Amino acid sequence: METFSTLLLTSSAPITHVLSSGDLVELPKGVTFIFELSNTDIAQFLGFIRFVLVDGIRLFGFLYMLRFTIQFFGHINPYDGGLVETIYTFTEPYSRLFLGFLPSLYGVDMGLIVGFLVLDRVETIISNIVILDLAGKLY
Repeated sequence: METFSTLLLTSSAPITHVLSSGDLVELPKGVTFIFELSNTDIAQFLGFIRFVLVDGIRLFGFLYMLRFTIQFFGHINPYDGGLVETIYTFTEPYSRLFLGFLPSLYGVDMGLIVGFLVLDRVETIISNIVILDLAGKLY
């Protein structure tokens, strides 16, 4: 399996990519990384993995936002059980990375905002990866 990849640091306009076969492919703007694969099955699988990763990050971001919102209500005990405890348990390892990063404001650790920024950047980078086969089909 032969794989070609190209890293684009910036791409504000639509770009034309030259495939290894010599054909030209018009790519959407905002592309940060291009994977050109000779095997269409692997390209399709990697496209699916990229789709699952982006949706997983969006779902986790939603749960992380719920955790951040629940913290504003001081009378809610997040460890009483139920849905709130599940959200806290699921997002706890990630939120511990950023605890104490910024000072607290009204009893809420503002370091969690850095977690939102990191999630957004990772989602953007993964969603701007283009996977294509030698025929120029985007996945």
